[in-house]
Amino acid sequence: MESLRKSLAVILCFATMLTVCVPFASAEELTEGTTEITQETPETETPDEPDEEDTYLECLVHCLKGGMQNLSNAGLFFVGTLASPIMFLVFPPGAITVGIVGLPSSVASLFVGIGEIIASPILAFFFDTNDYMGIFNRAENSRGSASAGIS
Repeated sequence: MESLRKSLAVILCFATMLTVCVPFASAEELTEGTTEITQETPETETPDEPDEEDTYLECLVHCLKGGMQNLSNAGLFFVGTLASPIMFLVFPPGAITVGIVGLPSSVASLFVGIGEIIASPILAFFFDTNDYMGIFNRAENSRGSASAGIS
């Protein structure tokens, strides 16, 4: 029994090292052989297309879509909370996390979604179509910040 505990401890130690140390070791900065490519634009050059203002209708539709996104997130979190006892049999730590965090996240997302839908005629005056209207981050919005780092 004692050797089983020691073996399990060694396996868990290696698993922890692989999940924590390997990603940090593989992330490297620019080496000496590579250079960063940048593009310089002259100050006298003017943009070809002027920035177009969004219409009120576009902003209203954007606010309504943000409210609907929050309502769908609420449904997703609620279903995850209901499914957490089933997930407990397969992956107990994840199921416990979903069970604890799912219901409050669902309620918060539900209230924010309903509030955005009700207040969308007023919110359309203040928000642009480039603004993110959801509580939780989506992959679409992180794409712009990820591509900004690539030169």
